[in-house]
Amino acid sequence: INVTDTAGYSYTLLPTSYNVNMQAGQNVNRTFVLANFGNRNLSLNLSVNESFAVLNISQVNLTPGSAYNFSVNLTSAGLSGGYSMNVTANETNAGQRSALLSLFVGVYNFTVTGGNVNVVLNNNTNHTTEDVNFTIINTGNTNLTIVCSSNLSWLVNQSACSGVLQSGETRAVSYRLNSTGVSVGAYLGQINVSDTTA
Repeated sequence: INVTDTAGYSYTLLPTSYNVNMQAGQNVNRTFVLANFGNRNLSLNLSVNESFAVLNISQVNLTPGSAYNFSVNLTSAGLSGGYSMNVTANETNAGQRSALLSLFVGVYNFTVTGGNVNVVLNNNTNHTTEDVNFTIINTGNTNLTIVCSSNLSWLVNQSACSGVLQSGETRAVSYRLNSTGVSVGAYLGQINVSDTTA
């Protein structure tokens, strides 16, 4: 018969949970604290259950009343969306403690199709306007804040372009060229579409 005395073995693993938001290709560290509240020496084995998480140490020895900070490095390369994992400490006499780490990896990406036109406007024939149409598609998994602008004062947005573009959303955009009052000449118009979220 084996008899084990577990009296005096007590410790905590804090925090008990983390919510982490990352961008694709990013590395972050999160710190956890082990504290021995008992009156016995502890030998704690640490582990994680996901390959994208790496501990900076795998075993910690704690004397009574002592504490130790350790870190988990998270790498989001190749990840997209939500993940949950456990950070676990285990001690033969004092048992197991776990912390839940919830990770969301945001992919910020959009495409623009259309909008390339060559236009001849003639103020003498009343052909003074031409519409430029294009489409913005949010191909990532995170909402974007789109900002649109043009380099010509007479290339003006006719439909909603700037604003929040939800994940997976498609937005049809129209700009209008209006040469009324514009001097004769050749002009290069450019419409800029950018995201301010990432």
